[in-house]
Amino acid sequence: MKKTEENTVSVVHLIWLPFGTGLFNNFISTYCKYNSGHPHELVLLFNGVSEAEEIFEYIRVVEEKKIPYRTLIHYGSCQDLDAYFWATDQLNSSWLLFLNSYSEIVAEGWLEKYMLIATHREIGLIGATGSWQSYYRSVFINNKWRWEGGQTFRENIRKFKLLIKALLYWRFLFPDFPNPHIRTNAFMIRRHLMNSMSRRALKNKLDAYVFESGYNNLTAQVVRKGMGAVVIDKWGRSYDKKEWARSKLFWTENQQDLLVSDNQTKKYEMADEETRRKLSYLAWGNRDRLP
Repeated sequence: MKKTEENTVSVVHLIWLPFGTGLFNNFISTYCKYNSGHPHELVLLFNGVSEAEEIFEYIRVVEEKKIPYRTLIHYGSCQDLDAYFWATDQLNSSWLLFLNSYSEIVAEGWLEKYMLIATHREIGLIGATGSWQSYYRSVFINNKWRWEGGQTFRENIRKFKLLIKALLYWRFLFPDFPNPHIRTNAFMIRRHLMNSMSRRALKNKLDAYVFESGYNNLTAQVVRKGMGAVVIDKWGRSYDKKEWARSKLFWTENQQDLLVSDNQTKKYEMADEETRRKLSYLAWGNRDRLP
């Protein structure tokens, strides 16, 4: 695809320094293994930096592999999404692909597949995975309003506190199931849309969850602006939110059509069959009853 002002793209890989170099090496290995299929700049977004010297080991890796790159260094710590918003202000590309610290590419031509969908003017947001999960409803799926003899007194009290918190607080932050939202592990968005997002300060992980899947989440805001939000697979096929549960991407079947994996897809991959069924139910409900 010819590079134009309409399809310039920055691939922004978040590096959370406390994780060390292991996850970064995993990402770089897959970045080198699979051809992107589309021109781009690779941006290494460092978060949690105290001193510039802390990034030298990471830079050595990409320079030894002769990978062209650009660095953005966020001194101090912030939530991943806040780092993405900060990076957006530093970049000029039309499209931004944000990959978190756990992201690993698993298919050839990965960026080309994103960009073939991105060129449709009605599309504003593209994810490698999506979910219908409700953070609020999941608490009641995983826990019951009864005293459980197999748990300690402290464990039961902790469970009831969690249920009460979900009932009195989280229900006002998160929609009930089904709650379709694109997961923010590997998402592409138009830069001007990212700049237009409404959000409160992301002080903690719960705030980040709210921005990803709460009432005013990223996906919902893009849709309200008249743009589409889809997920794509390794074959380049796109899926609207009604089709996500039938795709073979996130917590379904063997996730065999994944384009980008992360810690949550690996959690499902490594789980036993019973755990897989539970995870799938959290994300999609009863898939046997889908219309």
